[in-house]
Amino acid sequence: MQQHNHGLILVRPKPNSQRFGVFTSIEKKEIMPGADWTGYLSTCDKQRNKIFDAWDCVSESSAGQDCETQFNYLLTNGLLSADQREFLENNDYIKDGKVEFSVRFIAKLSGTIIGTGNSGDIVANTIKARGLVPRARWEFTDEMTAAEYYQDVPQDLLDLGLEFKKLFPMDWEWVERPNFPNALKYSPIQIFVDAWHLDANGRYRFEDGFNHAVCLVRATGNEIADSYDPTLKSLDDGNMEFFGIKYFINLNNKPMVNFKQNSLYLLIEGPEQKLGMFLDGALIIYSDKVDAILNSASRSKEYQIPVPLNLKDWGSVPHKNGKGEIIN
Repeated sequence: MQQHNHGLILVRPKPNSQRFGVFTSIEKKEIMPGADWTGYLSTCDKQRNKIFDAWDCVSESSAGQDCETQFNYLLTNGLLSADQREFLENNDYIKDGKVEFSVRFIAKLSGTIIGTGNSGDIVANTIKARGLVPRARWEFTDEMTAAEYYQDVPQDLLDLGLEFKKLFPMDWEWVERPNFPNALKYSPIQIFVDAWHLDANGRYRFEDGFNHAVCLVRATGNEIADSYDPTLKSLDDGNMEFFGIKYFINLNNKPMVNFKQNSLYLLIEGPEQKLGMFLDGALIIYSDKVDAILNSASRSKEYQIPVPLNLKDWGSVPHKNGKGEIIN
């Protein structure tokens, strides 16, 4: 039997992490009512060549399967602007009519290590911060060694990733397993599984522990795209960890949140956590004792969960102190 080097460091969301359907600033627009993304898959990358295994399943299932599938949907259905499509075409992101991203780029920049792997949140934050580059410019070949695969990324590709990020800002959120079928109507989902134990019904069951990352692409049959052959598999209902990750592409490059009067917003990115209430076109900032304020408010029957914001969205509206004075 082929040995699988799984490469997953399993982590779970923090209390203030964005979560689908509960605690999130990510826009919701149902685009796949049948929850079936299989028609938009690119050729699945493999994490092993003739020489070594890259232990990069977390990058494979996010950049190489989830993100590619979403971009193929946008490309096929004419949902990209002329400038966005031209950028992808001119920079070799599109091959044979499909978008292909370099998994190797994200695996390196996220700090993936052979023998250890990586976690879903670290890889997701790397994609969000560094963008994506084309597979054709930084690919994984059959004869490549591990040292070659994980060599430093050239500056021109780092710059290209940031150009991509400007045109296609991305964000992500956690999804709980009961919400997988509904969340699949919005995008594929990166999930965490036990690899690989085939049952009598031709589905892969849970046996040892969650140790591998894949991309859930169809609700019916729990069908996933994988970085090991066969690249399309069906899972038993029990072979999915409770939390997965959902990516969002902000095509219009607009603030990802619609600020609402008298609603609370929590800054969760950067070195300092801040809490604010949106009032008359500005955030009234509560800069001290954020935890105490939230704990006190949570005891109220009218308590509302604050909407989490990244630095970009937090800075997209004016800020004021309790006296109504503009602050930075």
